[in-house]
Amino acid sequence: MRSLSLVPAGRAGAVYDVAVTVPFATPWTAGLVLGAFAWLHDVLNLPADAPPSFESGHMIYVVLFGIVTTMWGSASARPSRQTAEHPWSPSDPALNPKQAQSPDSVRPPLVAWSPAPFG
Repeated sequence: MRSLSLVPAGRAGAVYDVAVTVPFATPWTAGLVLGAFAWLHDVLNLPADAPPSFESGHMIYVVLFGIVTTMWGSASARPSRQTAEHPWSPSDPALNPKQAQSPDSVRPPLVAWSPAPFG
């Protein structure tokens, strides 16, 4: 059984992932954000080197990971639909052999069709 105390923390992390990575999900907004980082570096006169300008090959990876992380975070932030009747829940007798099975609770086989024998 899944611990319910971890769900809010996981959902909060997913919302944070979406909020931070959405600007990197398109080349236009990623370019604006990276330009804003370079501008902020110049304004604050930070001691390290300024961020380099990103070329098209770099932007492909920035946008790819922005899209993947945004999709992962948005899927993780959705409420879970798993219930006790879910086919792969721990209360499933097929997954938990220690659970007593009555003849009424035995599930039918997943595949009802079988090929005819050769011969």
